[in-house]
Amino acid sequence: MNNEIAPGKIITFYSYKGGVGRTMSLANVAFLASLSGQRVLVMDWDLEAPGVNYYFRGLLEAADAKALKDSPGLLDILWKWSAALKAVKDENDLDREVASLTKGELFSECVRSLISPGFFNSDTTLDFVGAGGRLIKTPELVPYEEALANFSWSTFFEKEAGGLVLDSLRNWAKANYDLILIDSRTGLADVAGICTMQLPDSVALCFILNRQNIDGVAKVASAIRTKRKDEVSIRAVPMRVARRDTSEESDARARAISELTRVGGFSSVTAQDDIKALSVIADENVPFYETLAPFTATDPSLDLLTLNYIRLAKELTGRDVAIPDFEPEVVEIVRRRLIPRHATIEYLSKLNLVEPSRAVSELLHLLESAFEADLEGEELEEDYIHALMGAIESISTLSGHAFGSSEIRIKGMDLLRTLYETNPVKWKARLLLELISYAEAYAFLLDQEEEIALLEEIDVLLSDSSTIIDKLKRIKFRRAAARVFIESKDAAAASQTLGEIFTLTNGFVKNNPNLAASQTSEINDAEVDLSLLGGDIDLLNDKYSEAVVKFEAGLAKISIFDPDGFSSDRVRIKVELHLRLVEMPAGFVREVDAAHHAINAVVWGRNSFSVIRKFNQLSQPIIRQADYPDFALRFCRGLLSVYEVRGRANFSSFYGRQPVAAHEFIKNVTGLAKILAVIDVDAEVFSIFESLADLINQVLRSVIRRSRTVGGRNRELIYAQTMEARGIFAQYGIDIEVGLLGADQLYRGISRNLRAKDEGDL
Repeated sequence: MNNEIAPGKIITFYSYKGGVGRTMSLANVAFLASLSGQRVLVMDWDLEAPGVNYYFRGLLEAADAKALKDSPGLLDILWKWSAALKAVKDENDLDREVASLTKGELFSECVRSLISPGFFNSDTTLDFVGAGGRLIKTPELVPYEEALANFSWSTFFEKEAGGLVLDSLRNWAKANYDLILIDSRTGLADVAGICTMQLPDSVALCFILNRQNIDGVAKVASAIRTKRKDEVSIRAVPMRVARRDTSEESDARARAISELTRVGGFSSVTAQDDIKALSVIADENVPFYETLAPFTATDPSLDLLTLNYIRLAKELTGRDVAIPDFEPEVVEIVRRRLIPRHATIEYLSKLNLVEPSRAVSELLHLLESAFEADLEGEELEEDYIHALMGAIESISTLSGHAFGSSEIRIKGMDLLRTLYETNPVKWKARLLLELISYAEAYAFLLDQEEEIALLEEIDVLLSDSSTIIDKLKRIKFRRAAARVFIESKDAAAASQTLGEIFTLTNGFVKNNPNLAASQTSEINDAEVDLSLLGGDIDLLNDKYSEAVVKFEAGLAKISIFDPDGFSSDRVRIKVELHLRLVEMPAGFVREVDAAHHAINAVVWGRNSFSVIRKFNQLSQPIIRQADYPDFALRFCRGLLSVYEVRGRANFSSFYGRQPVAAHEFIKNVTGLAKILAVIDVDAEVFSIFESLADLINQVLRSVIRRSRTVGGRNRELIYAQTMEARGIFAQYGIDIEVGLLGADQLYRGISRNLRAKDEGDL
């Protein structure tokens, strides 16, 4: 039994003149055949006016459509083969190139799918080899039009084994696909000759029933038969047949049969059968834009145009082709992609007045439409794009949903990226503005890899700018990139980025003597941040001594700046430097110095969540210096300012989530209170005691709200620690609300345990 797969069939769609519906017929036949299980390849050989892929854009997501438009194609293949032959030095080189050609490697790398992955539930193969990318390597990278104009067909055939290339392309296509459809240019020279005489098994001569078309295709049929004899099957396919069953239509049909028989070499019966079986009837509902017939029909099974194409596909391929049945959602997606919708600028300006979720949905639709318009080569008005970006900004601030806002911003940036590729001068500034805005507002939604990609994109756009403002922006975002690398523990990448920052900042103030005060301050902040980032990189490499030197150097740099000119960024860096020195392993920072750093951290970090988050670590060196109650007093003064600025809710929400953290927090607050108890109580000290007690009570309330997650053992520990705190604060008439823990019930349950175990066991 022969298990070999039959070779595919190559059919060229040819028209003597343009505008007869040739490409639309090819696209529909390809689509319908692929849905019926045939492996289909479409090749766009209309090199002077390519565009068959436009008919399939409804099946592609915007990114896939963009990639398809930029993908290499037939002209790339021709130039690449030409370059390969020019590089051949000996017979071995030539053998390798020929072997690679005959294997089809040159062709397969240009194949792209015309359907986005997962769009249909069935496993459908509908592939495409286009005319060529926007830029062609000739070997210089030049626009497609220039590469086509400079390509020599005579050289290709006479000196570069062009026939071998076409034979290899033909063999590769037939071995990998069931059906190969070629969209050919008109005429008979060069490319049209390749498509009608050298590549196909069959040629579908598409024509309109008028004198010029009939005479033209009859001559083409004659030329093909003269060249290829019976090796190529020729089919006559009348297009847009109108006024059926009229004397006018009957006369035109009779003339076509006569000329195809007399000049084109058809038998009278064959010509009559083709015109009867293959005619595509005119339909007044044919859309003005490139699309696939089944998606414009209310019901494909009743649509005249769809049924015509199904009949044509069956006749040309010799295989059954079914009426497609799509899910309504699929049809809606395709229709939305096919018909670009552009709102007015006035409409966009008022979009923020509608319900946010509806506004987001409408904006996503408009952005998708703008993508499609750009992919089709439509020039989008600059004012419209700016209005679209403005609407995105206003809607994203109103939606109240970070992920929804992020989605429309990402779509907007993708549109600007596409526009930037075609016109960098016009769109660079707007793209950069949107990228920076997104990085500043939505970085928390990105994973580390995504954030780095965004920061690198910003850096590339800023790198060729010579303005002071853009140089400062570049320094800012390189610092952010270094921080992300450190957080991801990539010491090598962080070190490299740190070197870039140093190069950018070194001599900046000296080389730019006319900097504004705020700009000088930015550079100062960056120089201090270099110490923080450098020390953090040392910590990644377990170089603690080197890290301490860098952190202390950073604080020394800060000390020479005017305190009145401190920016919020420099304050943040100063707090982080103190925090790092507090957290150093034992032996690298003196205990008394660690206590001073802890005090400075809370004093300077009154508006910093880091101080709240690191409270347990910060309080430890203060408690260890119990012989110096002034340390505790100064620390608690700073803590009180954090409490007043950030609010007690931040403490309770952070430390009340986990019982272990709550126990540690109450223990450290109690430790501070013990030290303060030796100080004479004045109004300030009493106020500190009240605030500390309030913090404990708020954390207790937060723990109780999560009581189901607090086990008995943890509850006992928190209770015991709270009772100790209560005894200290009671001296000042301040109550710690032990009752929040259900004290009476707890007391009965744990009294036995507390008396049976020492404090260390607890």
